Amino acid sequence: MNRHIQSMMRELSLHGRIEILKHLMDGAMTLSELTKKVGCLPTSTISRSLKILNDCCMVKKNGNKFELTGIGYLIADYLSNVEQILPLWEYICDAGEFMKILPTELKPGLVYLCDAEIEPDPYAAMMKAFEDIKKANRYGKYITKIVSYEINIYMIERNIKGVHDYVIFYPDLLEKNIKVTAQAVKDVIGNTDIPIDELRRLINSDLKVLNLPFQLGIIDGKVIYLQMSQAENAPFFISRDKKCVEWGEKIFDYFWEIAEPVDLAAELKRYL
Repeated sequence: MNRHIQSMMRELSLHGRIEILKHLMDGAMTLSELTKKVGCLPTSTISRSLKILNDCCMVKKNGNKFELTGIGYLIADYLSNVEQILPLWEYICDAGEFMKILPTELKPGLVYLCDAEIEPDPYAAMMKAFEDIKKANRYGKYITKIVSYEINIYMIERNIKGVHDYVIFYPDLLEKNIKVTAQAVKDVIGNTDIPIDELRRLINSDLKVLNLPFQLGIIDGKVIYLQMSQAENAPFFISRDKKCVEWGEKIFDYFWEIAEPVDLAAELKRYL
């Protein structure tokens, strides 16, 4: 580990120094102002801490006031984000693989989940998503490994009416899902002896595959369903908050770009 990082971590572990950084995020302060803000430490301790934070390039002195450096703002902001997601601690601890692949620039968005509904029963969450899918009138974006004839029926019916779906599916279950989807297409459309271009128009869906350790659903840009862990009973986070949904869309779009395309119509034709 870089010696600068080691030094910063060691110094930040001491009492009061994180509080100093947090207060300086509000703007430059004199020693006496900081002492009043921190409250629990004497001026001599605050002064000594400021010198050490200055030596670590997190704080600098400007006249008689102290202010954060660029590194100081970066660290203070990071610590603030960590503090905000403390209510999610146990869920994030169980979501190591999700956190590993989540782009760095999207990690701060985890804070949006703090106000989300937490559905501990995955089946109940799927039923709630099912109801939202039935009401969709624009689009759906899904990262999923769920193989469901009933959901496919409703999605195809909505596709025929103009709803466009973008799906990233789990590779090992792709063939099984193609068979189930083909049966749903037969039952909804009836006549399966149609040209492949017409089939593409009717199913109105784009499919890709990528092995991902989480499930995500975004319906009409209005609601997000997120399961951060592959554990069988991992809870779903459900939110209709605009910022949370937009964050979820960015996650989906990131993985959509790197997923492998599948010609859904051609795959379905093998079973029609």
